[in-house]
Amino acid sequence: MGSARPAALAVITFLLIFWSVFTPAVGQDPAGHMVITTDYELFGTSDLNGGGHVTWTLTGAKAADLRAKIIDLFDTYGQIPRGFPFGGLATSGNGNRVLDPAEGAAYTDRVENVLEPSGGQSTVVQYMQLGRFDLRENDADPALEFSRSTSGLSNTNLSTSADVEIRMLFEANTTTRNSRISLPTAALAESLYRVFAYQVAQSPDRVAVPQ
Repeated sequence: MGSARPAALAVITFLLIFWSVFTPAVGQDPAGHMVITTDYELFGTSDLNGGGHVTWTLTGAKAADLRAKIIDLFDTYGQIPRGFPFGGLATSGNGNRVLDPAEGAAYTDRVENVLEPSGGQSTVVQYMQLGRFDLRENDADPALEFSRSTSGLSNTNLSTSADVEIRMLFEANTTTRNSRISLPTAALAESLYRVFAYQVAQSPDRVAVPQ
């Protein structure tokens, strides 16, 4: 009769499904709310590697506010104006006051840039490093990819009252083996809005004109 092997030798991988929710929804708040749901599929015996999914859900006024911000920047302008984080990049904007899928795809491209900082950095969430973000439904056509990976955004306008949902996937790995963490995190929530941050520095050589 063969001897039993330690479980650590018999099992070389395991699957971790981990759910976290940011600002859970309670009741019907007219001001709206944002809920972020993530799940991780990680493999390993010590350090874990794999990937996962993230879904942003915005309701009420929060959905309307994000939709308006996207239309104002990515439909109104053909290029993102100077002063914004991605100033000078194309938006596909045509000024028809409708969020066309190509304009929405330009927005989510910039959200991916926020989540994947230059220099090979990644977004740290809880005890995970998240990187290589992409829209959930892969397609060679960015506009179609955007339409299939979001709800309440494609072909909408400022009068639209639908909730907003954005779905992405990512790669992930653990950053530590022993850590005390809080589940809610602002990193993913802020990523949707950092695209709209505006900052202009005045040149120190500029001379003020007397009034």
